Amino acid sequence: MDPQLKAALEILEKAEREWQPPPGPIVLTEDYLRQVERVEALPRNQPGEDKTWVERVDREDRSYFRSIVRR
Repeated sequence: MDPQLKAALEILEKAEREWQPPPGPIVLTEDYLRQVERVEALPRNQPGEDKTWVERVDREDRSYFRSIVRR
């Protein structure tokens, strides 16, 4: 295996092992909440709109991630 790739993978594996979620509750800022409202107000997110694309994307994502092989 390429030494640089191996070193990068070791760094990522170490970070994964040592990562801890931040303590305490997650605080949502006013700006974040405004952005959520903005996205929810988009025409494509309204009741009655065709959202079958969500199921297709979900299926494709699951298929893709099932096909990944760790080496």
